[in-house]
Amino acid sequence: MWSLPPILVRLLALCSFISFVSAADPNSENHGYPLYGNISSFSMAWSILSRRQALVTSGDPAQLLPSGFTQRTFAKIGRQYPDDRYRGLYAAYVREIAIHALEALSDAEKVRSFPLDRLSLGNGMLDTFSRSRDERFRRASDALRDSIDTQPRNEAGGLWYWTAQPSISNLEGVYSLAPFYAQHAIYHDPGNVTAVVADIVKQFDLLWENCYDEKTGLLVHGYDASKKASWANQKTGASQYVWARAVGLYTMALIDTLEVLALSRVSLSATTLEGWPSMQKKFKMIGDALLKNVEYSGGWWQVMNEPSRKGNYIEPSATAMFVYSLLKGNRLGYFDDNAFPTDKIDTTRNLTTKYSEVALKAYDLLVKDYVVETQNRSLDFKGSSPTYSLNSAASYEYYLSQPSEYNSPFGTSAFVLASLEYERFYNVTSSIPWAPL
Repeated sequence: MWSLPPILVRLLALCSFISFVSAADPNSENHGYPLYGNISSFSMAWSILSRRQALVTSGDPAQLLPSGFTQRTFAKIGRQYPDDRYRGLYAAYVREIAIHALEALSDAEKVRSFPLDRLSLGNGMLDTFSRSRDERFRRASDALRDSIDTQPRNEAGGLWYWTAQPSISNLEGVYSLAPFYAQHAIYHDPGNVTAVVADIVKQFDLLWENCYDEKTGLLVHGYDASKKASWANQKTGASQYVWARAVGLYTMALIDTLEVLALSRVSLSATTLEGWPSMQKKFKMIGDALLKNVEYSGGWWQVMNEPSRKGNYIEPSATAMFVYSLLKGNRLGYFDDNAFPTDKIDTTRNLTTKYSEVALKAYDLLVKDYVVETQNRSLDFKGSSPTYSLNSAASYEYYLSQPSEYNSPFGTSAFVLASLEYERFYNVTSSIPWAPL
């Protein structure tokens, strides 16, 4: 395959993308991809790059989580396809996201005024410092880490999601917290790693204990330990509704943290890993609950404990998160009974199981109904839920009160993550260099 001049590569990155061809011949030279014309993770990633999505451009805290979520996604592309000719562009976008967030996140005092969403950018700060040795990124990661120690907690030790919402803890917070908290301790504070992992396990436990929904086997959006919120259950403080994206983020937090700890198992003590089985059990229970609650079309409802209720709809960003989690858990063996981090796992395995079957059907739904090829051949993603907060009535009507979003970073990046695991399932590689043509 001939090489493009650099200027054409840059232009193509902005305006010309691979054709998204349905039902391609699995025997053709399309990286072995069985359903679509090329590697969908790359196609959507190029589209995100062209739109320059998810950059922190102001002090608005609402920008933090979509920015960190996208940054983590691009880091995963580079790790999955380390030999791809465009790997430098993915790493460069991780760095660009980090640079845009530096001003907001370099001051520990200022950082504490933001919700836990801020921590979603911590892994990217660590990765960028590791690559560049630029002290600005180390200072930002240290400021983020130090801010955890002064984050307010409830009486049981549960971290508040935000100082602006006293006593409230939600599922999104642990997505931002756990993978960064663990990675920072393992590589930059090994003497404290046992205490850090124990604290991570506690955060998962408290959310589970207070938010578990018997009807679905999933978790409601969050809880108020003070029980003062209008929506708070007077026994547990729990909110009433299971919001799909919050469950998606909690589930990804589990699988990504399990993986981080398992990858470092050689350097971690048995005491440090004591909480790993507890997290793995929760992950398996959620996986089983997802199979129970999937809608016949293959997706999952926006409000998961009110299926088919008037106004409810299939929510694609959460569906993509569940595809990622189900396929990754299947690949790593984390749905197996008695899985343990010291077990040697064949990370390339692609066993067909009940989990993979549901995930593959859901992925097909995403491609068919929510991924849109534009006139300039970029990929768009439609139908994602806007962000909802527990600083509200948290009623059923509230979770349906805003129109769905087009090209939400949660949707586009979650689709990249789902595609990465889909490609792993079918043993796709980039040994044939991908090009946006």
